[in-house]
Amino acid sequence: MAHDLWLERENGDHVLYQGHRHSNHAGDDRVAYEPEIVKAITCADEAGARRTIDPPTAYPARIAGPCAALHVLTSTGYWTRTTQGLRNQPRSELTGAIKSWESLTGIKRLNSWSPALAAPLSEALEITPLADPAALAPGSPLRLLITLAGQPQEGVAVTRDGEFQGVSDATGQVSVRLKRGDLRFLSARFEEPRADGLADTTLHYATLMLELPE
Repeated sequence: MAHDLWLERENGDHVLYQGHRHSNHAGDDRVAYEPEIVKAITCADEAGARRTIDPPTAYPARIAGPCAALHVLTSTGYWTRTTQGLRNQPRSELTGAIKSWESLTGIKRLNSWSPALAAPLSEALEITPLADPAALAPGSPLRLLITLAGQPQEGVAVTRDGEFQGVSDATGQVSVRLKRGDLRFLSARFEEPRADGLADTTLHYATLMLELPE
């Protein structure tokens, strides 16, 4: 069963957790992970100034704040389904491979918004609001920009709290309608073919966390 990632604010810092606390399916509230899955961290202030942070070496990953926006990229590496079962290795190291992929997951938390934050923080698949989510009237659409390698990405399906909202257009944009109150999770997934022999595809996952007032 897949586990979700989220960023909690604790005493001015952020802590990366994994589990099922915010999931629509059953499972443990928190599930430990190896700290090595954290590959890159970017923190930005409201002026858009960014700083990269070295990945922590302990679980759970604690990231020093403050951050108006924070992006964390994780990866569990290469996975290959073989005739003998599922292996956490690239296709090139195994025989009897049926299907293989590399999994990259980005989690982004937006604590406050400014026009300077209407651009991606990373090269990963990323969801970026083009307006202040907290300033929208209830039921008003929020325009999102979906990017990969810093460029608009067409054809990416977006969900809100697990419910399908739309697909990004040729400009990488899609509109969603947000519910107010508590944390909201916007998610996207994109499968990218590859031909390097290590994997058949790269599975890009992105989540944007928003905390909206009632």
